[in-house]
Amino acid sequence: MKRFLVLVLGSLLLQFQCSEDEITEPVSLFGTWQLEAVLADPGDGSGTFQNVDSEKNIVFNTDSTFTSNGLGCVVFGNNTTNPASGTFNNNRLFIEDCDMPVFFFVEEDRMFLNNFGCFEECSERYFPVN
Repeated sequence: MKRFLVLVLGSLLLQFQCSEDEITEPVSLFGTWQLEAVLADPGDGSGTFQNVDSEKNIVFNTDSTFTSNGLGCVVFGNNTTNPASGTFNNNRLFIEDCDMPVFFFVEEDRMFLNNFGCFEECSERYFPVN
C-alpha cells in the first residue's frame, strides 16, 4: 500500500512540474539581429538601456562568420556607416582589422554586446529578426 501511495504521489508531482506552457525553444544565434537599445553609463552606475530606432544589424552565419552594417572596433550606438565582418566563437566577435574582440551573450531572446573600449559600461541590445 505504501508503494502504491508513493507511486501515485510521485506521478502527480511529475505531472504538475512540467507544463507545455513552460517549455520554450532556445533562440538560435544564427540569422539577423537588429539593434534595439543602447546603454551608456555616465559613470555613477545609473545608466539604463535607451531604445533606438535603428537599421544597424549583425548577421551570424553557421560557418562562425558574421557581417554587420555598423559595427566597428570602437563604434558604439546607432551607426550604420561602418560595415564590418569577421569571425566569432566563445561569446567573442573578432572584427577584421581590430585588435580586441567584442564580447556578446544571449539572454532569453535578446543579444547583448559589451566592452566597446568604454571607461564606463556601454552595451548594445539586439533582437532576432529571423
